[in-house]
Amino acid sequence: MRILLIEDNPADVMLVEEVLRQHEIVAELQVISDGEVAFAYWNELSNSFPGACPDLVVLDLNLPHRSGLEILERIRTAPRCADVNVIIASSSSNPVDLKRARALGIQEYFRKPSHLKEFMHLGVVIKDVNQRGRQVNA
Repeated sequence: MRILLIEDNPADVMLVEEVLRQHEIVAELQVISDGEVAFAYWNELSNSFPGACPDLVVLDLNLPHRSGLEILERIRTAPRCADVNVIIASSSSNPVDLKRARALGIQEYFRKPSHLKEFMHLGVVIKDVNQRGRQVNA
């Protein structure tokens, strides 16, 4: 599985890496820590980049230079990879953010908790979204 993690907090990146280890999720993890870089990456991927689409995007909403919702909108309007599974992982509990993210077709909205044990639940969410994605593509 190829996971694109768009997250600017190095501690959260380390937590996601730990989630993958603890849940024995075998994945190639690519990290982008800036909204503008993520936007440019998606432009390249969708227009001319010969690389494969990620199987899953884990996206923070609060990023430098562009918001996660801007990135999500770009993903959904891309000529390639528009149907990629997306999990929002954010500390935001703003109902407007959730409503807009759902309207843009996210698979899950994972509110980042303050406790490590609760953060580890992200592994269950990733496995569930990945399983549902395989069933749809079967």
